[in-house]
Amino acid sequence: MMSAILFFALLVQGGQAAPMGQSQQTISFRPLDEIERTYIYRSLGSQEIPSERTRFQDRTAYIIYRFGFVKNSEATLTMNVSAQFKVDLSSDGEKWETAAVYTREKGDPLKLDLTPYTKSGLVYLRVGDAKPDDGWGGKIHEITVTGQLTQVHNGRIWDAKPTYLLHRDALYARLPAPSRKIFLFDPKRASVQEMILFRTLQGLVNRKYNCLMVGDAQWDMADELKRQKRIDAITPIRDGAALFAKFPIREAVVYDPDLYGSENLAVMIGAMKGLVVAHPSLIKKYHLHAQIDLRGKWKRTIDGYREIYAKYRGRFNQQTLVLAAPSKRPALYDYAIAHRTFTFWIVGGTDADRRGADRWAEEDWFEKTLTADFPVNVPILGYPQVEPEDGIGENRGVELFSRCGKFLIPADHMSNMSVLTAYPNARGAIHVAVPGSLTLDPTKVYASMVLSDGDNQCLWDGPKAYMFEYMQKMKSAGPRDFAVSYTMGPSIVDLNPVAASLINSYLEKQDSIGGAVSGLGYMYMSQYANNFGSRRGEVVKDFLDLTSRYMKYAGERWDWIMDYGGPGSARLKDYAGLNGCVALVGGYGQETTDPAKTAEMIGQMAAFHSVSRMADPDGVFDDVMHVVRSGVRPLFLHVFIGNWGVNPEQYRKLAGKLEAEGIQIVTPETLANVYRQSR
Repeated sequence: MMSAILFFALLVQGGQAAPMGQSQQTISFRPLDEIERTYIYRSLGSQEIPSERTRFQDRTAYIIYRFGFVKNSEATLTMNVSAQFKVDLSSDGEKWETAAVYTREKGDPLKLDLTPYTKSGLVYLRVGDAKPDDGWGGKIHEITVTGQLTQVHNGRIWDAKPTYLLHRDALYARLPAPSRKIFLFDPKRASVQEMILFRTLQGLVNRKYNCLMVGDAQWDMADELKRQKRIDAITPIRDGAALFAKFPIREAVVYDPDLYGSENLAVMIGAMKGLVVAHPSLIKKYHLHAQIDLRGKWKRTIDGYREIYAKYRGRFNQQTLVLAAPSKRPALYDYAIAHRTFTFWIVGGTDADRRGADRWAEEDWFEKTLTADFPVNVPILGYPQVEPEDGIGENRGVELFSRCGKFLIPADHMSNMSVLTAYPNARGAIHVAVPGSLTLDPTKVYASMVLSDGDNQCLWDGPKAYMFEYMQKMKSAGPRDFAVSYTMGPSIVDLNPVAASLINSYLEKQDSIGGAVSGLGYMYMSQYANNFGSRRGEVVKDFLDLTSRYMKYAGERWDWIMDYGGPGSARLKDYAGLNGCVALVGGYGQETTDPAKTAEMIGQMAAFHSVSRMADPDGVFDDVMHVVRSGVRPLFLHVFIGNWGVNPEQYRKLAGKLEAEGIQIVTPETLANVYRQSR
């Protein structure tokens, strides 16, 4: 804890200060002043601008300051802010009141009376974007606080004790093996409300019989099951009426269309009570009986989450969680219902003002609940942002989950998971060829070209999925010498063993597949398990041990890291305990243009820093050649290629241009091998 002498020195440094005690003091500081750190309680996405000494909160980003006062004393705060800020105050950091919605253009002073909030001795000031939908956040220029200040320590918010799932064999919750006879219902032209109903019915049916697939045109998985001889027959169901005639589960929980996110509340109740989930308009159409009606039950969605969680706390599945965008991503509801899975959504973007939404209360409660009540290193299936920009957002969501020691599996488009996860796992079924030995030529440039868009498991979800089509096009274009390096989340061997077993028929012998976005799942190592304070190291070790196991299961020997940090980054050192991995690579943002810093050793692994930006093929080529023309040899380069922006034909042309410049394109395994020879 900061000493009283140092605190007083900082107090004086920040502005005029009277002696500590019952008299009034005044402190003033600008962002990035040393004293500011004394008062920062939590910063989520707040951007520091050193050249201006300002702080920028855009879209879903925010910052919380915490000040200590003599209880029930008078206090005021003046803040120079500009543009579109929402300012909230609290006496406990949980219940917030909006003090100002600020949309002025210049750094005008905003004066707030803090006296009503000093009853506990602590006052929380939260500053966010008043209009997160338009991306026009603003800046904090200066803060001045006057009152009977007391010393407050804003160190770790958490020092939680982690719990672990012991002796778990599978990463994901699984039902018993599916039936050899599958019923296939293809709900053509069904509304999203009907899909919620059909998916929840599917979850209840499969919990008992595991024989129902709903919707398959996107991935063509039913025919693949037959081709792989996993099933004997497929019986089509022609329409919704026939579906309910075959599986007559008509007891329903009705969700409230006027309460944003109540679909998820209904899904959890339905999972516990064996009820389908229905929009009010569907009760009559499908002859349902509304056993539970949630309309008008809660004013805020978070109140529903609190009540339902308190009631069923001990019954939720502990292996997996589901993140589902209300009435936009119901694909995982069959899985959530079948496994009694905690199913949630956190607002924060264009949905922050929907009826019943409370972005700050939701973030705070979900962070506490995920940290304290669920085991560490378990997957969250889904995605924290959908169009237009609903949800807490990708970066902020992954940061929150990471702090809680959870990792994200982007699977919001994946369907029929109650069936597909239940097939025997595909561990050891993927055979990535071991590269032959390559003797270092000290006059050459070596490069790996890693193609990825993160750990989007839905891109590998069946014969028609994006990445399988990409690999097929690369293969059908004819022979080539250069290597293509793909990324794939290694837990696909448990999550979708049917799709994982297809890899060998698409992967060419000179190519490779490595782990995606940080290993076991999408996470940020700079934030991971921070809520466990002094125990963070043991949580990270468990994550790396699990990652090592699953990379081995998937035949992967290199890993693509998000939140990479660039040359010399302390974040990379956390990966030193990744066993069986020979190389780490980064992505999403040029990490270096210095030929002396393109590679380094992290324990026994070689780490390669991206020399290319997220750009079109010409831009990538220019980035690579900028480093190559430095004249340093041998040179070891990692080139990142975004798979959405570079199609297979463009990839081949780019590889050809680089080869014409004398660059040998190899896999990350081979790149690591020649780099170690150079050392």
